[in-house]
Amino acid sequence: MRIEVSEPAQLHSLIRFLEFDQNVLVTRLSETEIEVGFIGSLNIDAQRTETQLRLRSWSASHPHTITTLRE
Repeated sequence: MRIEVSEPAQLHSLIRFLEFDQNVLVTRLSETEIEVGFIGSLNIDAQRTETQLRLRSWSASHPHTITTLRE
């Protein structure tokens, strides 16, 4: 899954939030985009759901940053 943020200054905060879980792999692709993957046996639908839930949680505390989830 790829996530793009509207504010480059917030990307590091999102990375730290996602990397708190040791089962999440985050790769920075650009100043505004990362790729997220999960270690383990989650299928693509479960990964999408889990990513969406985590992104909603992070977005609640960063309401001025728009995030876009892509596959």
